[in-house]
Amino acid sequence: MSSFREAANSVSSMTGQNISHGGVWNVIQDMGEKLSEADEVKSRQAALNEGRGQKRTEILFEEADGVWINMQGKDRPKKGRKCELKMAVAYDGWELLSKGRYRLRNKVMVSGFEAPKEFQRKKEGAIAAVFNTDEINIRILNGDGGSWIKGGITDSDVHFQLDPFHKNREITRKVRDEGQREVIRRPLLEKQITDLLICIRSIAELCEVEAEKKS
Repeated sequence: MSSFREAANSVSSMTGQNISHGGVWNVIQDMGEKLSEADEVKSRQAALNEGRGQKRTEILFEEADGVWINMQGKDRPKKGRKCELKMAVAYDGWELLSKGRYRLRNKVMVSGFEAPKEFQRKKEGAIAAVFNTDEINIRILNGDGGSWIKGGITDSDVHFQLDPFHKNREITRKVRDEGQREVIRRPLLEKQITDLLICIRSIAELCEVEAEKKS
């Protein structure tokens, strides 16, 4: 990522047309406003159930995450210096590119600093512009369990699950004993859900017994 001044120097050297870093900022602001207007149109259409994309799928996969970024100038929040950039992607499957390499099929991406509800509207508008949402029966949402991610679940057809990284992180945080962690991870990796639940319950009961002994 380049600064406005670096971008201005690059554009000037490649085109022979001089542009200041302030000019680059103005161009980006103008482009951002036009993109925001287009996003708002899509959001309104989705809210009115008028968004009708051409792609059809019964299952839609979604992923959402956020990253905190230091802000400067007018963009800096009143409290602190960081704002969370929210990001989401939706797709209906995977395509094989070459051996061991895949890409997301019919990928839709959105990002922004909006409040959770407004970001949710934006995401739904982008999805409805590509997919025929009436055809979607199940939506699988992967994320880290953040309140703004789970807060977007308003329909019964949306199923939330922690992504693999955050599943392992929660096991590490919640289970102190490394041996017990491995006992949990094994059935989780093999998708043996019944065995996994039995392991978790056994470890929980063992912790309760140990806590009673100490009290």
